[in-house]
Amino acid sequence: MRLGPVCRACWPGVVCAGFCYGSEHPAGVVVAIDPEQIGTAEQLVQQLAELYRQGGWSIHRLAEASGLSTATVQAIVNGATGLPQTGTLKAFVTACGQKPAPWVAARGRAVRAAKESQARLRVVNVPRVEATFVGRTEELAQLSRAWTAPARRTGAAGTRAGVVVQAVHGLGGVGKSTLAAYWARTRLDEVGVAWWITADTTTGLEAGLAGLAVAVQPELAGQPLEALVTHAIGWLTANQGWLLVLDNVTNPAHVAPLLDRDLPGQIVVTSRLAQGWHRLGATVIRLDVLTQ
Repeated sequence: MRLGPVCRACWPGVVCAGFCYGSEHPAGVVVAIDPEQIGTAEQLVQQLAELYRQGGWSIHRLAEASGLSTATVQAIVNGATGLPQTGTLKAFVTACGQKPAPWVAARGRAVRAAKESQARLRVVNVPRVEATFVGRTEELAQLSRAWTAPARRTGAAGTRAGVVVQAVHGLGGVGKSTLAAYWARTRLDEVGVAWWITADTTTGLEAGLAGLAVAVQPELAGQPLEALVTHAIGWLTANQGWLLVLDNVTNPAHVAPLLDRDLPGQIVVTSRLAQGWHRLGATVIRLDVLTQ
């Protein structure tokens, strides 16, 4: 599965319109950089990547020039972070030879647009659970505690702010999916988007992300699968107040490209596998056979 940047100009029959994902362009295409035209977080992230590309930078050289860490620069360039903090944004664009004021103004517009969009958006795609669901009190409490905890986790890249990942594991048939669905539905008043993906294969994960992209941006319907996956990642990166459930994951490596990103939301994973989740910074909850 490809979760990295994709340039719209590389899609057959589409001409680059100025906001692309910055890593791949047809020969001779130069994308205009204009912070005055930025209105959303996705556009801001795309234009920052384009600044890097057109400047001929390397990650290490730009980190040195800006005074930022290589990890921060890498995250900005790859679109693996949401809106950069104002100070980070100023350092990045100044090192690229830009005046920071228009970029800070663009960030303000993106923040306002995200808040307005989130206030209007209501998307729920979570299986219903019978009202007679009982038990699992402690497991539900563990999920809720992680929900309210600060969004900091320790994974392969060290301790960092970002998405809160919770992995529920146990034998087949013990109720992992039911638990996740029941708990997710108790949180619907707190999120604008709650989205369920059957992620037992990379194909299923991509299809679920593509469905999310169309659900939050209906005008994207009909675009290629890879483009929709990219849009979904961009939306998750730029927006808060969402819950994503990745059900029945069979290999942590399939979802690692998503979980490794600094996303401002909540992800619950269900899996039969007990190993491989701590490396991804997940809080692990073991689900045993219910005895009562």
